[in-house]
Amino acid sequence: MNPLLEQFLTEGRSLLEEASLALLALEAAPADKNHLAALFRAVHTIKGASGLFEIAPFTKAVHAGEDLLDAVREGDVPFTPDLADMLLMLLDQVSDWLDQLEAHQELADGADASADRLAAKLRQPLTEDSDTRTDTPGGAAPPPATGVWPDDMATEDKQRCAGEPECWRIDYTPDANAFYSGDDPLLTVMNTPGLRWVGTVAPEVWPEPGRMDPFEARLGFAAVACADEVALRAHFLYVEDQVQLTRLSTDATARSEIDGDTLALARDLIGSQRRLLAAQGAEQTAPARIAVARRMLIAIARRCDTGALQDIRASLTGLDPEAPEAETRLDGLAEALGTQLAQPAAPNEPQPDLEPDLGPVEPKTESRKAISIRVDADRIDMLMNLAGELIVAKNALPFLARRAEQGVPSKTLAREIKSQHDVINRIADELQTAVMKVRMVPVGTVFGRFNRLVRDLSRKLDKRIRLVVEGEDTEADKSVVEELADPMVHLIRNAVDHGLETVADRRASGKSDEGTIRLKAYQQDDSVIIEVSDDGRGIDLDRVRAKALEKGLVDADTLSAMADATALQLVMAPGLSTKEQISDLSGRGVGMDVVASMVRRIGGTISLNSTAGQGTTVRIALPLSMAVQRLMMIEVDGGYYGVSVDAVVESQRLPRDRIHRHRDNETVLLRQRMIPLLHLRDLFGCPPDTSKRDINLMVVEVDGNEVGLVVDRFHAGVDAIVKPMEGLLRHSECFSGTALLGDGSVLLALNLAEVIRCRWT
Repeated sequence: MNPLLEQFLTEGRSLLEEASLALLALEAAPADKNHLAALFRAVHTIKGASGLFEIAPFTKAVHAGEDLLDAVREGDVPFTPDLADMLLMLLDQVSDWLDQLEAHQELADGADASADRLAAKLRQPLTEDSDTRTDTPGGAAPPPATGVWPDDMATEDKQRCAGEPECWRIDYTPDANAFYSGDDPLLTVMNTPGLRWVGTVAPEVWPEPGRMDPFEARLGFAAVACADEVALRAHFLYVEDQVQLTRLSTDATARSEIDGDTLALARDLIGSQRRLLAAQGAEQTAPARIAVARRMLIAIARRCDTGALQDIRASLTGLDPEAPEAETRLDGLAEALGTQLAQPAAPNEPQPDLEPDLGPVEPKTESRKAISIRVDADRIDMLMNLAGELIVAKNALPFLARRAEQGVPSKTLAREIKSQHDVINRIADELQTAVMKVRMVPVGTVFGRFNRLVRDLSRKLDKRIRLVVEGEDTEADKSVVEELADPMVHLIRNAVDHGLETVADRRASGKSDEGTIRLKAYQQDDSVIIEVSDDGRGIDLDRVRAKALEKGLVDADTLSAMADATALQLVMAPGLSTKEQISDLSGRGVGMDVVASMVRRIGGTISLNSTAGQGTTVRIALPLSMAVQRLMMIEVDGGYYGVSVDAVVESQRLPRDRIHRHRDNETVLLRQRMIPLLHLRDLFGCPPDTSKRDINLMVVEVDGNEVGLVVDRFHAGVDAIVKPMEGLLRHSECFSGTALLGDGSVLLALNLAEVIRCRWT
């Protein structure tokens, strides 16, 4: 990718985020000029940077948004929620275009149409405002100034401009010293976007032949181009003081250039061709008559084309004279051509007020887009220092090899190797810590986008909602932050739709009209905690129990013995929803299930607390890093597996007579706690252990519940980089990934939540 384009994409997304935050802040406080200034600066910078690339639709749409914001700054247009909706549409479209540029280095084919619709909608408030002004007598707005067509421009060239949305006259008078500054006026004008005609303009007075400098630019240019104004001004950016643009009116222009005699002759010729087609004759002469009439009709359509005959011309060109019923089809086209020429020129019809397509212009790829990281310079310096130390430590290894060749006693050599290993081990640990710091990003990069989500949902549901964000500076590994976005969207949608009441319901329950959703992030030990809470109606536990029983998620006996806190977690079961009606926001019973699955997949835990009438809090605990994990190694039938150390409660060796059976399940009583047992040999389909030796028990905690894993052996803990499963094993949900050990063997990391679910479901 072009480095300049890559930089534009990075800065564009950063400016887009700034613009979104400023726009939402401005909507909350319309009188705050600082928010308006910040929004205008961001949009203006995006527009200016886009002019460096061949993305005219992008620039056109953003330019329209800039003009609208400038009118708001000047007080000509009031800032309203509807205006904010239009600007948010612009930001959404710009975001889609940035994705297209990143994927293909160009915009999709439909970008021009989308830009035209969006620009027209953004400029509509400016037009409405100008219509209401009374600067001219009678209160009528002055008609737009239009230029005069160049005298030397032929009628055929003018006809080519008919029907174009924008047509401009360009008067270009190059500076006399243009050649000395590296300009090429002729090349510049011939490369004009949408060029339809160009002619030269001689100076009013030529210098005397003896005093003429052949290296001075004397000729000027007059040109006509049908292109967007932004594209034209960008093309003449470096000579803008030498160029004058004047808009030309294309309404009935080409038609007016076709005199009445020409139109009358064309209609007579069409009539004669229709009579030729209707003439009786030998069947073998029909293709020749059809071919002659077809050529004549094409010539008439080309001579009289005002932009409205393109379809007829295309049909005539594609007609096969020897095809069946060609004579009938050609006569129909001749009749349509004559009818079209008999009608007066129709003015340009106003474009319908279409909403810009907010969806992606083209299908998005499934590959996850990497996010950019802004790294503090001190952290980069730390990496450089550690890299220098590592090089020094590496250079010591050849000396150790040479001493080994020289026959240095093994004990002495072993001491030196261990000493050097200690140095390398220290550098590796510090390097790992430094790299982890580089990968740390604030969770606020995810929290920032939820202001827009809450704002849109509140308007859609007609609820008054305030979003409070705390701890957005809390840092976590970038991979954790990337995975955090989708679960948070589900949680916020549930809080808005399920949790918060309407204004009428809140008043009836004695609450304020405005509901509150609170996002809170903080670090606890080696985890980052995310809490999503609301002050809404809370969760009806009786309804949860009834729905769980209705869906068959749990039997009546188990449900009756279930504590309230445990029953509340049933909300995260697949297919359970307490909402009676399904909407496009919720009600299908998949939201919380998806959240729980995604959180567990990345090694986190989720819990739910709710008080009827007061609100609900969802608490997510995620590891600070997913890159390097501390795993406890276990062995089962000769295979090595890893369990996250954070989930391990304790490890025990117990006699087999301590095992008790309850309803076909094995349990063990450990410190007054009844721990259910799970034999990993049985789960993995390994042969049963027939020995009478004691059992090795690892007690793990998953979602607040303790389970005992029966394994063959325990091994030391390791720091491992866990890679996601690929190929045929990528759907094995019981494993969170693989890690490579020092001896080259592969360690399978267990996804404990799925392991337990597979055993008891």
